[in-house]
Amino acid sequence: TPSLLLTVFNMGVDVRQGTTLRSALLLLFGYMVGYMVHWDGSGETGIPRGEKASTSGNMEQDTMHLKLDVLGLDTALTTSPEMLAKKLKPILSHVGAKGDFTLAREHEGLTLFVPLSRGGHLAAHTTQNSRVLFIDMFNPGASLSKVLQVRQQLQARFTGFQTTWSITPRGTMVTNDLFMQVLNVHNLRKIQLASFKSKYQAIDMWSVGEPSLTEPGWRSEQDNEEPYVKQLKTKMDPQLFLDGWVQSNGVDEAVYHESLVHPGMLAHENGAERVAIVGGGEGATLREVLKYKDVKEVVMVELDDGVVKASRDHMPEFNNCTFASKNKKYLNCFDDPRTKLVIGDASKWFKSKFQDCDSIKEKDKFDVIILDLLDPELLREVPFAAELYSKEFFKKLSCALKDDGVLVGQLGEGSISSSPDVVDPIKMEVFQTISSEFLPGGFFIYETYVRSFLNYWYFGVGCKTWKCANRWHYNVEQINYELSDRLDPNVNNKEHFPFANLKYFDGATKQGMRYAPRATENLDCEFAMETHHKAPANSCSGRHIGLQKEFTVDVPREALVQTLNGMEGGDKKILQALMKQGRVCGMNGGYVKLGLDDIVKVAATASAGGDDVLSNLESSLEAQQQASPHSFDPAASRNVDATCTQK
Repeated sequence: TPSLLLTVFNMGVDVRQGTTLRSALLLLFGYMVGYMVHWDGSGETGIPRGEKASTSGNMEQDTMHLKLDVLGLDTALTTSPEMLAKKLKPILSHVGAKGDFTLAREHEGLTLFVPLSRGGHLAAHTTQNSRVLFIDMFNPGASLSKVLQVRQQLQARFTGFQTTWSITPRGTMVTNDLFMQVLNVHNLRKIQLASFKSKYQAIDMWSVGEPSLTEPGWRSEQDNEEPYVKQLKTKMDPQLFLDGWVQSNGVDEAVYHESLVHPGMLAHENGAERVAIVGGGEGATLREVLKYKDVKEVVMVELDDGVVKASRDHMPEFNNCTFASKNKKYLNCFDDPRTKLVIGDASKWFKSKFQDCDSIKEKDKFDVIILDLLDPELLREVPFAAELYSKEFFKKLSCALKDDGVLVGQLGEGSISSSPDVVDPIKMEVFQTISSEFLPGGFFIYETYVRSFLNYWYFGVGCKTWKCANRWHYNVEQINYELSDRLDPNVNNKEHFPFANLKYFDGATKQGMRYAPRATENLDCEFAMETHHKAPANSCSGRHIGLQKEFTVDVPREALVQTLNGMEGGDKKILQALMKQGRVCGMNGGYVKLGLDDIVKVAATASAGGDDVLSNLESSLEAQQQASPHSFDPAASRNVDATCTQK
């Protein structure tokens, strides 16, 4: 094809020389054989014969293309085909070579070529008077682990020289994060820490550094008038991949884990003492929880002990709890005496421990439960995920929480679209399932941009009490005060524990989490309408959905909280009762929507200040909530029409 001929032409082949022409045709034949192996006769390329494009992220059987560059070599090596062939010959026995290297080009540089089994090839290229060696290996059918072994052997042949490399899957339209973020980035510094398959998944750990600053240098005294570029040391960050998809990246893991843990921990009224974590095998979620000085016990239920063991061995930064060590020596979070690690199925564990909810003592329940599970988007692909996001499981979680308990969890990829036709409805179903177990107006969705995930990421907090819901809207100063009051003092001791301080979350960051993304709120409310087949209720525009009442008023919850802080006695009790009445869209909680008739009634009787009035009001409100058990009313109108404005 023209593209294949152009490849040969660009390599500098001189077709006027007979010997070089034979080598060129040999090289071209190797490319064409490799091409035909991936052509199924239907005119379509890119899919191996007899197979469909995989969506599992498992690239083990795809064709891999290894590219490796060696910098700073002596020109004596890069201009001598004999020396170069001798240097590379030990590799041939590991790649299924058919014969020895053939000199395919010697004009203005070298190209050594050897065919491999299944139509593959190994080629080494140099350019005229260059100190750089370019190695390409196209090996159909070779597993990723095999190609990585060859890469390691090649680098061992050039110990002491700077190398850059990349591996690209060929013949497939599907890739995954491991390739996109590590293997396929040629100039990225990368070191493999661990790679194995556990009972449940493929586990890969890498240490990765951005392309570093450079400075000129010389490899030897010979030809030192030709400088090469030497790479300086840069910070390396660990990354964890499960089945090829990124789970944690040292560059921004604090963004994810602090966003997951601290909003829920601070929402608890009195400071959580007993916490449960579902998932989170790398230990970073556990690390953030153990930063709270009131925490006495953390039960972590993780399915795959392979992730835990590998994280302990290869990613100690993720589970470093030395700030809690009494002797200031290194302490792994899994070894903290407050940690109780349970290896097993979380769904089965909660069912066994909280089977009869009515018989469970309050002291045996949790103050906060944190869900660091797989993403809701995987519900259709992963069978056991359906159990983790089922109504039955969340009922057990609600049962496992104390009366003032808080649930917080990651809820997968964010969305900028408000169209139900674009966003997977399964995510909205999950939101509905969770919110139904918590206080009306007490389920809050927030988002954080996580660079490694290449998107905004959803999180959710569920409150069982109105005090928790009110704390959600604390201002900057209140959040910062709560952090300084609740965190272990060593967390802010930058001199002795510089790794422990919060790197992302603070009062200002929390302000951006108070309100749900508008697109998500629209989606959730539209989904509620479609699900319950109800038309929008009379509701004025705003970030909320109102009560099914004709006359209502919206009061910002934050304003009520500030007013409440300055009140005492009977007035304070009445205002607390009104705040408890607030009904809003399950995504928000920013407004308390009160019926005008209730406000008039309370205002008329407030001067009496009697407990009977307050008791009657609370009874009325509780009866109304029982009559409307859903966490929010399925009304999604945002248009301020003339009728609404007049009301």
